[in-house]
Amino acid sequence: MSMDRLTGPLMMACIALLGGASALRTDWRSALSPEFEDGETQSRLEFAFSDALWWREPAISSWATIDYALFRQGAPGVVIGHDGWLFTDEEYRADPDFQARSAESIARIVETCAALRARGIRPLVLLMPDKARIMHEKLRLERPPQVEARYDEALSALRGAGLDIADLRAVLSRSDALTSPFLRTDTHWTPEGAAAVA
Repeated sequence: MSMDRLTGPLMMACIALLGGASALRTDWRSALSPEFEDGETQSRLEFAFSDALWWREPAISSWATIDYALFRQGAPGVVIGHDGWLFTDEEYRADPDFQARSAESIARIVETCAALRARGIRPLVLLMPDKARIMHEKLRLERPPQVEARYDEALSALRGAGLDIADLRAVLSRSDALTSPFLRTDTHWTPEGAAAVA
């Protein structure tokens, strides 16, 4: 029998063995309930089995790596930029309820700052610009105008409420001061970016 004819059966045997090992590790007894038909049992069994799949996360991670390396496609929620830079789709999305959620967040910030001031603390609000705003030269796709306007709108609203605000764009955009304020494949700051803001 040639290796080509063995590949499929061998892969199926490996999958069956991994599934069997995970099933043996599943704490299915604790997931059972007396009311079997209520849908709760199925959901709990599903989560118990999922928790026992020790190879699930490495498999997902490996496939995402292969997908990106071969097809230049990112996982759901990832937007691929130039030179291997990755961004999140949140940095592009213009959700219809964004304005309402933004107003709620700003109201909460104002309320928190008022509580701090009442205790004799003078807060300074650091408004974090998203990675796509700072690393815009690495973007392949244009962002919607309402997404581009978000930072200025938030600054204006917070300043209008009388708060002290630090606009971090200038610090994070100074290429002479730091090479890259964000990690290439993550949304977090680099140590240099964090040090510049500090």
